[in-house]
Amino acid sequence: MNKFLSTWGALLAAIGALLAVGGVSLWDYVSARQRMMEHDNARWVAETDAQAVWLVGDTRAEVHDPEWWQAYTGIAGTIGLMLTLGATLYQLRLTRRTLQLQQVTTEAQNRAYLGVHEIEVADAVVGKTVRVDVTLRNYGQTPAYKVREKVSLWLVHREADHRFDPEATPGHVTIQPNSDSQTWEDFSRPLSQSDLDVIVNGSWTTGSGLLVVGEAIYETFGSTRSLHYAYLFYGPGGRGHMLLPERNYSD
Repeated sequence: MNKFLSTWGALLAAIGALLAVGGVSLWDYVSARQRMMEHDNARWVAETDAQAVWLVGDTRAEVHDPEWWQAYTGIAGTIGLMLTLGATLYQLRLTRRTLQLQQVTTEAQNRAYLGVHEIEVADAVVGKTVRVDVTLRNYGQTPAYKVREKVSLWLVHREADHRFDPEATPGHVTIQPNSDSQTWEDFSRPLSQSDLDVIVNGSWTTGSGLLVVGEAIYETFGSTRSLHYAYLFYGPGGRGHMLLPERNYSD
C-alpha cells in the first residue's frame, strides 16, 4: 500500500513539474508574441503620424508661407482692381459718348434752321431809292430766338468790287417754326442813270449789278448759330439774280 502511494506520488510530482515547465514556456511565448505585436503597432503608428505631420506641415507651408502667398494675394488684388477700374472707366466713357450722340441727334432733329425764303428788289428806277426785301424762314422744329440781321446793298461794276461786310439792322425777333420774318434795306441814295445802267447791264459773268449781302445770327438749344447769304441782282428791274455759293452757308 505504501509502495502504491509512493509510486502515484512520484508520478503526480513529475506531471506537476512538466506542467510547470510547459506553462512557463507557453506564457513566455505568448508574452513575447504580444510584445512583438505591440512593437509593430507602435512603429506603424509612428510612421503614420510622421507622414501626416509632414503632409500637414507641407500644406501649411504652401498656404501660410508669407513669402509668396502675400505676394500672390497682392498681385491678384491689384489686377482685379485695375480690371474693375478699367471696365468702369470704359463704361463711363461709353455712357458719356452715348449721351453726347443722343444730345447731338436730338438737337439736329429739333433745332431751328434759318434760311432765305425770298429776296425781292423794288424801285429799281432812276430817281428812286432801291429797296430790297429779305424774307427769312425757320425751317426747323423749334423757335429761333434773338434773331439779329445784317443786310447791305452795293452797286458793283465787277466781281473784284464785291464786299461782304453787312451792316446790322436794329432790333431782334423770334421766328417760330415754319414762320417767316421780313426785313428790308434801302440803297444809300436815289438811283442815277449811271447807277441804273450798272444794274440793267450787269450779268453774272462780269459780276456786276446790285449786290445784296446778309447775315442772320440766332440762338437755338442754347447755342448761337448763323446764316450767311449773298445775291447778285442784274438786268431790267433787277429781276435777274444769282446766288453766290461761296458766300452762302450756315451752321
